[in-house]
Amino acid sequence: HRAKAAKAPPPREAKKKERAQQHGQFVESLEAATRQQKLLAETTQHLREALANPQARGQWGERMAEDVLRSAGMREGINYRKQKMIEGGTKPDFTFLLPDDNKLHMDVKFPVTNYLRYLEAPSDTEAAERCDRFLRDVRDRVKELNGRGYAASDSTLGYLLLFIPNESVYGFIHENDSTLLDDALAQQVVLCSPTTLFAVLGVIRQAMDAFAVERASEEIVGCAETVEGRSNHFPAGRARRSRVQLPGDAVSYLRRLVRDPV
Repeated sequence: HRAKAAKAPPPREAKKKERAQQHGQFVESLEAATRQQKLLAETTQHLREALANPQARGQWGERMAEDVLRSAGMREGINYRKQKMIEGGTKPDFTFLLPDDNKLHMDVKFPVTNYLRYLEAPSDTEAAERCDRFLRDVRDRVKELNGRGYAASDSTLGYLLLFIPNESVYGFIHENDSTLLDDALAQQVVLCSPTTLFAVLGVIRQAMDAFAVERASEEIVGCAETVEGRSNHFPAGRARRSRVQLPGDAVSYLRRLVRDPV
């Protein structure tokens, strides 16, 4: 027992060693947090500088929008077009092609500069001021887009989409100005985050698919009517054989199928 007691360190030295270890771990955690904060500040600064240019903002929003479009199964040239000039000389960022030659335009150049400045505000007072500036920027952008003819009733659905390329920004708008979304809608502008845009694209895709099925069904009915009409000119024997292959109620059945698809 005396030998074991001699090998054990004194209690005071053990506590000092434990405190030293805890202090070292705390310093390491503090340094890691400092490095992470510095990296975040540098990233925010680089993003703010990059997005200070309207063209850069458009490119960033365009890349984010294309990611959502790919996820929704939309294909350029088939479901949508990019940067195509429309009547009036304006050029929306995206144009979705809808049934009956209707279109839905989308703009992706969203003003985020003052939002990034808000995140960097050194005080609550400056944060409130930058928040107000950001919300004014959004309202000004909505008003600007409303005057571009993107929602012309004769060629579109009567609305246009303004893409917000970040869910946090969309939530920030809703939290700090709950009337902005409704005010934009009153001006025929629908604000879309990546999630809401995905939902809108799902509706668009469903409408396109339903229209394609309806068109194909109408073509089938037309072919059936043509075959039935030609069978009436056959001799009696041939007409009977034709009607065996194509029942007399086939056309009416196809019409019902088109009207009430399964």
